[in-house]
Amino acid sequence: FEQMKGLSVGDAVAFAVQHDAKGRPQAIDVAPTSGRRARQGSSVAASFAFSADGGDAAEPGDDEEESSRCVGMIKSFSLEHGYGFITGKAVLEKFGREAFLHVKQIKAFQVGDKVSFAVRTKNGQPQAYGLREVT
Repeated sequence: FEQMKGLSVGDAVAFAVQHDAKGRPQAIDVAPTSGRRARQGSSVAASFAFSADGGDAAEPGDDEEESSRCVGMIKSFSLEHGYGFITGKAVLEKFGREAFLHVKQIKAFQVGDKVSFAVRTKNGQPQAYGLREVT
């Protein structure tokens, strides 16, 4: 309940989903969005772009070759929608588009941060995961 401090019924929030031991979805990393309140009886979660594979894939291991990672900048991110995009020369050359960034992957990073990241594809679309700070 610690994550719920400062929130009230009807507040719009962003969150990640994790399954408990019985396979039931549980909201984690709950955070308020832009101070707007949801309409009575509306389903705020339905407006978020969460997907089951947004963060469930294995993170790259310590033995992963750095050459298999891309470097780029977080171009955009909407906490309200739960996603954003990373742009960079390598990902644009390889995939012809920016990499999708799911809310479960952004952690403490912000728009404008330079990051290295692994990429997987879903329906031919690049998705970033395993973000690391680039110094």
